[in-house]
Amino acid sequence: MVKLMIFWKVLYIKLMTKGLTKFIIYIFLILSVLIFYLSYFGINTKSFNQIIQDRIHNTNQKIKVELKSVKILLDPLNFSINLKTFDTKLIFDSKEFKLEEIGTNFSLFSFLNKKFSIDDLQIVTKENSLKNTIALLRLYYNTPQLFIFKKFVKKGIINAKINLNFDENGKILDDYKVNGYVKHIKLNLLNNKSIDNLNFNFEVNNKEYLISEINSRYNELKLYSKLIKIIKKKNQFHIEGDIKNNDQNITSSLISLIPEKYVENLKKDSLNFNIDSKFSFLINKKFKIKDLNIKSKIN
Repeated sequence: MVKLMIFWKVLYIKLMTKGLTKFIIYIFLILSVLIFYLSYFGINTKSFNQIIQDRIHNTNQKIKVELKSVKILLDPLNFSINLKTFDTKLIFDSKEFKLEEIGTNFSLFSFLNKKFSIDDLQIVTKENSLKNTIALLRLYYNTPQLFIFKKFVKKGIINAKINLNFDENGKILDDYKVNGYVKHIKLNLLNNKSIDNLNFNFEVNNKEYLISEINSRYNELKLYSKLIKIIKKKNQFHIEGDIKNNDQNITSSLISLIPEKYVENLKKDSLNFNIDSKFSFLINKKFKIKDLNIKSKIN
């Protein structure tokens, strides 16, 4: 009888152990599937629309936000929650600025405790008018440079990725990062000439501006530049870079811009040349240039 009781107890323990093991496995599988789903597909909700709208509106009272539902994505590796919204519009002064995506992150614990605020934003824009973009920037940084630049710009398209961090009062911190590209820009210059079809990539932070892979047309010349670097130095900027063109035939109208003494022995109806220049200079906020240095090779 005692042996029989021991047998049943052992069998019961084994069954319970097997059942508990299966239960743990099932729970693990369910949690794994849930984590995968939340990490990859996420959940759509409108619960956070007002939070994002208020955060952007608080940075400038003239900006209104139109957004659809927000997607919640889990980041299990960093124990955080990522919020994303798509196809958003910023409305200001009867203009609009289209965004592909807005994202922000919370710690998982603050999210569960409902004690969270937006401390950062990652923004991916759609292609927007450069003139509208300058108008939007002027709501935050209404500088004379932007005012003058807007007067020069006749058309163009810009696309950008923007990373912003905020202080506790909602002010944008100086550690922002922006990168993207512009294309099909037309600039009207003071000498009644124009720069057409200007295209380039850019990277911007608080201390440095990098403009790369530049190509454009000025006065029938096709010009290229690998990199132009602009560095803030107190109340002025240090600018350095290169500019060149490939072998190119130019017309008599362009040759006429060259002083006569340099081309008097050349056939003015046909001229082929290339130029490779490196330059650097300092420019202050009043656009006064000093320490100009240019080194050129012209064939």
